[in-house]
Amino acid sequence: MNIRRSPLALLVAVALVAIACSSGPTVPSHPTDADQLIAGIAVITRDDTPEQRLLAYPVASLYGDGRLIRLGPQMAIYPGPALPNLIVTQLDPAGVDAILLAAGTAGVVGADQEMRFPIVENPPITVFVVFSDGVRHQTIVEALGMEQPNDGRLSPAARAQRDAMKALVALLTEPRASLAASVVGDDTPYEPTAMRLLVSPIDPSAEPSPLPPATRDWPLATGLAELGQVVTDAPNIRCAMVDGADFAALYPLAKPRRVGLRELPRPRPS
Repeated sequence: MNIRRSPLALLVAVALVAIACSSGPTVPSHPTDADQLIAGIAVITRDDTPEQRLLAYPVASLYGDGRLIRLGPQMAIYPGPALPNLIVTQLDPAGVDAILLAAGTAGVVGADQEMRFPIVENPPITVFVVFSDGVRHQTIVEALGMEQPNDGRLSPAARAQRDAMKALVALLTEPRASLAASVVGDDTPYEPTAMRLLVSPIDPSAEPSPLPPATRDWPLATGLAELGQVVTDAPNIRCAMVDGADFAALYPLAKPRRVGLRELPRPRPS
């Protein structure tokens, strides 16, 4: 018996096979080591001094092992704490993939770009850095979040891209509100194993603080004036990476709320 199949039935079968074989958007490859950055966000302004930029912390950083490190609530006091409140949230691979897909939707994984939108003087600048498929991508966006709905100064495509960027910021800064609970682990305080130390002389013309910082004796063999290297665009600042035994000696002194380090007088050679 000859069986004849209608062209319509064949088309339906082909369509069903195509749908069944579809795997959705492709997630780009990304770093997987614990100390390798996948995605990060920082907020700066063009008028920031070199010292302000050195002291600024990223808003959020996602690393290859799924750790999402972000700024937690900060104490509104002056002088501020010697160390920031950093929170670690562990994401499983599905959470990392969701962030990379959102980065693709936001258009921050292509060529480096700078999106100007000077609606106010010295607007905040959001910097996105993403590592995917072996390439570092950087996108700089002025005044993100300051635009109005249906802002006529932006094209519909530009408004849509900014909306996607804000969604990416939400994923990285408030993962529990944007990701499934099953892919977001517990929050824990960040415990560093090294620190970058900035050293500068006291400004005698600075207004004294109403709450003078506590002082601690300097615990390292290398003096403050010789520690690290001079910062190229800030010659009054020295920068040093401290780890190992030096970090173990210094970190407990920096943990209190406000700390000023002073160097012990050195004995004169006999």
